Order: sequence, then structure tokens, then C-alpha cells
Amino acid sequence: PNRWGCRWHESLRKTHGKTESVWFQMAMPWATPGKFSFASVDFTPNYLCTPSALQNIYDTARDPGELRFIVLMRDPIMRAFSEWSMFTLGWRWDKNLDFMKSMRMQMARFRKCNSTLFHNNERIRKLPTPELFAYMSKCMKGNAMQYITNSIYPVCVEAALRVFKREQFLFLRFEDLMQMKAPGLVTL
Repeated sequence: PNRWGCRWHESLRKTHGKTESVWFQMAMPWATPGKFSFASVDFTPNYLCTPSALQNIYDTARDPGELRFIVLMRDPIMRAFSEWSMFTLGWRWDKNLDFMKSMRMQMARFRKCNSTLFHNNERIRKLPTPELFAYMSKCMKGNAMQYITNSIYPVCVEAALRVFKREQFLFLRFEDLMQMKAPGLVTL
């Protein structure tokens, strides 16, 4: 499609008073409206690690089978440090200036949330979808400043593949993307 519309959830309409996708597209300045035959969207780990966000994306798409996702995967420790740096040193939302202390606290909280599933990818893969989503909603949340759980790609990808087909995703290592030249990026 030349231009994809956006259906706003009622809570967004009430909160922001917006009814058209122009508002959303203004927040995504990298693609000039009408210049390309695709929609650009920011897909952070927060969305990938939040089953309700994945389901909302699916439910609001005109044709969910047409959606394509490029998922950049970074070394989990580097990703966690990058997010921590942004929220702590940059925006100053997180007041804990000790990275290791933040990681230890979040890891302890994650382990305590469900010790049976903690670091047990095989058991997680075997969970029925409602149980997987309940586990993620309880233990991972997908919120900003969840440095540890937003860096646990296997669980997040497992959830995404319960909502969308594998062929809708292109998984790239962040480091590989940084090495690509412009022509390679255009063909993605």
C-alpha cells in the first residue's frame, strides 16, 4: 500500500484527541509521507517483550500478514548498558547511578518472580501461549528501564512468533547493521 492508515485505540483518542495517523507519522520524521511505499515504525524491545503490544499491533493492522519487522539484536549486556545510560546519565529518569547495582537488583527481582522458568528456555518454549504471555506480563512487563528483561531476546522472540509468522521478521545483529553500506540497507 502507498499509505497505511492507523486505527487509534479509544484511549489514545481520549488522551491525545488524535484521530488520524498524521500525528503518529509526525513522530517518525525519517520517512517523508508518500515518498516510499511502506510505513516506518519504531519497534523497541519494549514492544517485542510485551505480549499485549504485540497483540495490539496485530489487532489494529489492516492485514497483519503484510506487516514486516526488522529486529535488531545487540549483545544483551551492551543493550542493557545502553538503555541504562540513556535513562540514567542522559535523561536522568533512573536515579541509580550504579549500573551493576541496577543489574543485580533487576536480576534478583526477575529470578524471584518465577524461579521455575528463570533461565529455562526449554520450559518456556513448551508453555501454552496464554501461560507464556501471563509469565511475561508478570515478570517482564516490557516497560522502559527494564534493562535485564528487555534484553532477554529468546523469551521476547518466542512471544512474537506466537502472534506473527517467522517469515515476517528479519533478525539482525546490531553490529552487522552498523557494518552495512547504504545500498544494503535499502534492500532490507
